[in-house]
Amino acid sequence: MNIFQTSTAFYPSMGGAQLHWFTIGKMLVGRGHTVTGCGQWKDHRNRYLIDSTLKAPWGDDIYEAGPIKVHRYQPSGFASAWMAPLLPLCLPLPEIGYPLISRYFAGKMGQMDFKPDVVMNIRIGREHFSWASYHVAKKRGVPFVICPNYSPRMQSKFGQVVMRNFLRLLRAADGVVVFTPAERDEMSCGCGSAPRARSRPERSGWPYYLGVSMQRLKCCRVSLKHLPERPTWRRSV
Repeated sequence: MNIFQTSTAFYPSMGGAQLHWFTIGKMLVGRGHTVTGCGQWKDHRNRYLIDSTLKAPWGDDIYEAGPIKVHRYQPSGFASAWMAPLLPLCLPLPEIGYPLISRYFAGKMGQMDFKPDVVMNIRIGREHFSWASYHVAKKRGVPFVICPNYSPRMQSKFGQVVMRNFLRLLRAADGVVVFTPAERDEMSCGCGSAPRARSRPERSGWPYYLGVSMQRLKCCRVSLKHLPERPTWRRSV
């Protein structure tokens, strides 16, 4: 299987999520899958939106992280200029601020010759790269799976307002991957995955919990090693 793994920050950028998913990627390669990475930076940064646009590293490149070939895509000088007035809108009005930025990076990702069977996004920082990954998956006609990296603010009323556009992406995804059952239980209270969807018909289309461990990665309740070469996935309802 060809797996396209995307994340704003990609190993050797250090952090729990980066290291976890790099390890998962190596294990998948060890099982015979092809994993291609895509990110923006490999150093340590914490101003995710600004460091992805106005202060992004200069120039696209390709490097190897162990057995994974990683493509890095950055905005051009002209793109950074037209992105600048959109950035203040990304927090209060994400439906206006993010789409053009996301489409730009989706276009960059679409330049690759790599033909994925699944697009897996690891959300680190802001959501522009996650939406870009979603657009690539839909254009290629393959499943889109996301690891949201749960944050407690997803549960607060303020957080759900601020992150409403990202939560909409979780509902649109074909699968949601979480680190632990505890994270699943927290998110099932109204964020993304949906064990409660059985009793809430209006949410019956939400993705369900997808277990992940260092020994086995399950996508849509099916282990990757048992999937056909060109899988067709459906949401559980």
